[in-house]
Amino acid sequence: MKRILIPGMNSFIGKSLVEYLENYNTQSGEETYQITCISQRRKDWLSMDFAGYDTILDVTGISRVDEKKVSYEQEEEYYEVNYKLAYMTAEKAKKVIFNIER
Repeated sequence: MKRILIPGMNSFIGKSLVEYLENYNTQSGEETYQITCISQRRKDWLSMDFAGYDTILDVTGISRVDEKKVSYEQEEEYYEVNYKLAYMTAEKAKKVIFNIER
């Protein structure tokens, strides 16, 4: 069995992937994939232990914005979620994979 962690539980891609993998489990008659989805809307995910997962697939994100039609705050939120949050998630996963403490 493969354990998969999916940050971005309410994203279109996250929901679609979970549905696909659950259907695969049902059709194969065994639990090939054990899926855990988390939200990153609050900071509580930071204390979560990423150890024990075979795959961490971060699908958290905000769709591309048209810079000409959005406020500075919306553009800043896009940057925070699509860059900074993705970076933080990757750093957390890297620490677990390579057993690194910073």
